[in-house]
Amino acid sequence: MRPISLLFAVPACLSLAACATRLCGTGEPGQPVHINVTYAADHTPRVEPETCRVRSGVEVTWRGPLADSTAFALEFPQGSPGTVTEGTPGRGYRSARSPVTVEAGEGSPRKVTIRVENKGNESIDHKYNVTANGHVLDPHIIIDR
Repeated sequence: MRPISLLFAVPACLSLAACATRLCGTGEPGQPVHINVTYAADHTPRVEPETCRVRSGVEVTWRGPLADSTAFALEFPQGSPGTVTEGTPGRGYRSARSPVTVEAGEGSPRKVTIRVENKGNESIDHKYNVTANGHVLDPHIIIDR
């Protein structure tokens, strides 16, 4: 590739990375959004999509693989992103700003469902941790108004 071509290719790639945070699902309240939790060969959790953008009021379900009883938990260091409708709220759940943990419910697949909320005027980038098998992954979800 010629040097002049690189000048155009690099900014294009950078702008495409910014577009990777596209809206998940239809984005409309009442329509489901799913984030699939899987496990690598070393048992480290993975999520797909790793970055998800949703609108306030949408129910987001993190679901483990079918026929897999591996427990997982979500931790939101910045506080709760909304109302837990499936799963077991744990430590810090009542506080809006302290870390919040939600454990996936029993059954197959294991799930956590949260109706995400954003009452502000700006999008909120909620970084969170997925903990399973003694490993931690740190993806994030962006909640638009």
